[in-house]
Amino acid sequence: MQSRFIAFARPFIVSIAVLFVTLVSGQADDLIDPLTGSEKRIVQAALALEGDYDGALDGAWGPRSARAFQTYLVRQGMGLDAREQTLRRLMTAYRTAYAADGWAWIEPQDTQSRFLAPKALFQNTTSTDGEVLLMVSADKAMRITRAVGTLQSAQNIHQSWRDRHAGADPAFTLDRRDLIVSSVTLPDRDRVYVRTDRAGDRYESVWFRAAPKDAGRLMLMASSVSTRRDVSVAPPQEGRLATIMGPDRPPRSPASDVAQRLLPAPVPPGGQVRPAYVNGVYINSSDLLTTASMLDLCERPVLPDGSTLFPIAISEKYDLAVLRGSAQQSVWLPLATRERTTLGTIVRAIGRDAELTEFMLQTIGEISAVSAGSLSIGDEDVLALAAPPEGYFAITSTVPEGSLGWPILTEAGALSGIVLLQPDAEKKAERISFAVSVGWLREFLDKRNVIYSSDEEAAPLLGGQVPATVTEAIVGIRCAAS
Repeated sequence: MQSRFIAFARPFIVSIAVLFVTLVSGQADDLIDPLTGSEKRIVQAALALEGDYDGALDGAWGPRSARAFQTYLVRQGMGLDAREQTLRRLMTAYRTAYAADGWAWIEPQDTQSRFLAPKALFQNTTSTDGEVLLMVSADKAMRITRAVGTLQSAQNIHQSWRDRHAGADPAFTLDRRDLIVSSVTLPDRDRVYVRTDRAGDRYESVWFRAAPKDAGRLMLMASSVSTRRDVSVAPPQEGRLATIMGPDRPPRSPASDVAQRLLPAPVPPGGQVRPAYVNGVYINSSDLLTTASMLDLCERPVLPDGSTLFPIAISEKYDLAVLRGSAQQSVWLPLATRERTTLGTIVRAIGRDAELTEFMLQTIGEISAVSAGSLSIGDEDVLALAAPPEGYFAITSTVPEGSLGWPILTEAGALSGIVLLQPDAEKKAERISFAVSVGWLREFLDKRNVIYSSDEEAAPLLGGQVPATVTEAIVGIRCAAS
């Protein structure tokens, strides 16, 4: 009963807290007022991406903008004395998302309007009868559509969406002769924002549709629709807001103490620095699954073509990371639908050696030890050399030293694990590698809302020679030259 009351009362508690914070903050705002109009516009964009702001990106910091920032502050559990820290948190998250999602201005042909969109998440454009489907995300959760016609046809578009509104609150509508706006919630909880602008004797309509998980992205796209060409909402490189944000890449502590205990030191005593190099495997059209240890050794991870990769998810328990690139990948590997971590199971690991990056290597081995809670079971010789940490399993194979991130594949070509750790050479366990199984991979990706495929039937069957569809999905990741 108590938990139900808390769940019921939470929206009212947040509303009261926002009202209180707004009242006691007064009219003057020592944090926001000194920002320039361009900087305030960027803060508005960041709040829109968080789902707290639904106004125009105009740099005019009015009651709606102030209320959105206070809402974000309360949701973060921050007090009045931590407003600058809250702004730093907001802008740091925005800087990462802006780069990782590839936000850029879209200017459709033969139109006067433009809008922001996360281009890294979208596929190519297609057309339909009378309408142009400008963009659709790889997971089909976001769509951007445009139509040009008469005033009557534009009004019909808005009415058709309003008729489908199923939200608890009334649909938002604005209907003027030169501007029509509708915002609705569909029965499947998808959000739709429709805007029509008059352009001479024509009426240009554009509508954005997004699943609940992309509601913040939808709000930023909707808020950005503008006819101006001089508007920028890119994270600033200098100025007061940049100073508040701090450095672009603060040092990251290792994702797990397992990595600290088992990974070799980046600079061996008396040795030379070896360039950081790992493998990554595409799990959708833009995201790579790899080891988070790369982020400890590398200021800017890049693909072989030099394009930058941005971390969008890091495991706090395992040495896992998802890196997102700006280019669209045509092939990726599905995740296996069941665990394959039985002792003695023959597995195949595939990847590239740090010294032979143009060649794809593969090795056949077996699962020789498995952790079971705080205990490990398996081959006694393997356990004596290096028992797998909790949550990992050991494979005995010739994975080249230092080539982490190798995917472990089923014979059907599906991903069943990732090689994330190798014992220190001093333990003389050169043929042992530690991997995380597909169950933990799924748990990690699901918690971080990262999309992936489970269609094992679409995976290429592995024979003696690795298919091109597999080699193209596995890439080497290096540190960019400073």
